[in-house]
Amino acid sequence: MTTVAYRDGVLAADSRVTEGRMIYTDTYKKLFRLSDGGLLGLAGTVCRFSVLNEKLEEALQSRKKELPSVRLKGVQAILVSPRGESWFYEGSDWLEGMGYIAVGHGAPYAYSAMDMGASSVEAVRVACRRDIYSGGRV
Repeated sequence: MTTVAYRDGVLAADSRVTEGRMIYTDTYKKLFRLSDGGLLGLAGTVCRFSVLNEKLEEALQSRKKELPSVRLKGVQAILVSPRGESWFYEGSDWLEGMGYIAVGHGAPYAYSAMDMGASSVEAVRVACRRDIYSGGRV
């Protein structure tokens, strides 16, 4: 579980990994820079993160204009292009971002914070204070 948020050109995430009620680590990397300079923030089942990352890199290398359609149960993502365009991913579908985006277990807290004007970093910090599955470094 996780909280990832994007607003005004800034992508932020917590670093906690849990299984059930157990915390595995508070230092896991959930944000990745893609070869085109874009950013990818991932939430959900960490063992599937590399699959989506690899599919995006394959699409970039082949210069495909479409985002890859890969079905990954239990994974959500935020993709930000080098030009600041954003997309939300869940299941196998991509939805173009609207203003600000949050994914993961702590997303409701992050959205509430951003509704009140918080930055993405502040929103993830709020989620870490309220969501037991989000924590660690932001």
